[in-house]
Amino acid sequence: DDKDMRTADIIVADMINPAMLAEGHKLSRSGIYCAIEPNPDSPRQSYLDYFDTFPITPEPEVFGMHDNANITCAMNEADANFTIILSLQPRTGGGGGASQEEIIGNIAKGIEEKLRTSWDLEA
Repeated sequence: DDKDMRTADIIVADMINPAMLAEGHKLSRSGIYCAIEPNPDSPRQSYLDYFDTFPITPEPEVFGMHDNANITCAMNEADANFTIILSLQPRTGGGGGASQEEIIGNIAKGIEEKLRTSWDLEA
């Protein structure tokens, strides 16, 4: 829609400009994300080394979001975790069926099957 196009235009205009080519050009308010001058002999390794300095969990600023996005994310994760916990609660009533350990084991196997394989950085 028109709001998506406006947002995309703002992001592109902010990130794609001549200042982007200057070493040290900040891409975020904190300055964690900035343009670097790679080593001409091994530019790929220069970028990989730079990427290794990034935080494991990026702040919302890397996506152009306000810090309050962390609150929303944490609330959504908590809701999802509580939903999972409640789904593992034993049901009252008679009958055999699977034990709680079997149910948890089956859910864990399902999650493991959905995981992607690790990226090969050497490729």
